[in-house]
Amino acid sequence: MAGVGLLAFAVIEGQDRGWTSALVVVPFVAGVGAGVAFVLAERSRAEPLVDVSLFLRPTFAVANLAALTVFFAFVGAIVYFSAYFQQVQGRSPVAAGLAVCAIGVAYAIAAAWSGRLVGRFGERWLSPATGIGAIWWNFALLGAGIGLCGTPMTTLALSAVDVSRAGMASAVLNATRQIGQVFGVAVLGALVYAHLPGGAGRPLDAAHRQLFVAGLHNALLLSGAVLIATALVISAPLIRSRAARPPHGLKSPPTA
Repeated sequence: MAGVGLLAFAVIEGQDRGWTSALVVVPFVAGVGAGVAFVLAERSRAEPLVDVSLFLRPTFAVANLAALTVFFAFVGAIVYFSAYFQQVQGRSPVAAGLAVCAIGVAYAIAAAWSGRLVGRFGERWLSPATGIGAIWWNFALLGAGIGLCGTPMTTLALSAVDVSRAGMASAVLNATRQIGQVFGVAVLGALVYAHLPGGAGRPLDAAHRQLFVAGLHNALLLSGAVLIATALVISAPLIRSRAARPPHGLKSPPTA
C-alpha cells in the first residue's frame, strides 16, 4: 500500500509541481523501492502473504493484467465523465451521476450473465456541448463489457493455482483491480487536467471547457490503447492454453 500510495501521489502532483520536482521524484522512487522491497520480502518467507511466483504462471498473470487495465479504464471513465458533465456542462452532481448510470446498470446486467456465458461457451468525439443523449449507449457498452470480464478473470486466476492458494489468488486479483482503479484516477486525471492546474471540482469558463474536453480525449485514447494492447498480450497464452487442452470428453494422457 505504501508503494501504490506513493506512486499515485507522484502522478497526481506531477502536473502541478512539475515532473522533476523533488516532491514528485522522491515519492516515485520511494514507491518503486517499496514495491521491490515487498517482492523481496515475500520471496524470502516460507509462508508468504502473496506468493509472487504465481505471476510466473501465464494464466494467473494474464488474469491479473486484465483486471488491472480493465478497472484502470472503467473507474477513470466514471470519474472523469462525471467531471465533464459538472465542470463543462454545469450539471449538478446528482444529474451527472444519473448521466453515467448506464455504466453501472449495464455492468450489473452483464455481470449477472457473464458466468452463464463462460459456463456455456468455455466513438464518438465529444465537444463541450455533447449531451448524454448522444453517448449514453457508449456508457452502456462500457458497463456491459466490464461486466462480462468479471467472471472470466476470476475463473482464470483461480484455475491457475492449487486449492490451498485459492484465497491468496482471489485476494491478489481483488487488490490488482483496486490498484487499477487508483492509477485510473491518477493517470487519467493527469491527462484530463494537464492544462488546467487546480481545475478539479469547479465550473469552467468557455475556453477552459475546450481544454478539459481535449484532455478527456487524450485520457480516453490512452484507455483504449491500453485495453487493446492488453487484449493482444493476453490472447496468445490463452490461445495456447486452450489448444493444449484435450478434446471435450477426453482425458489427458497420464504423465510419467
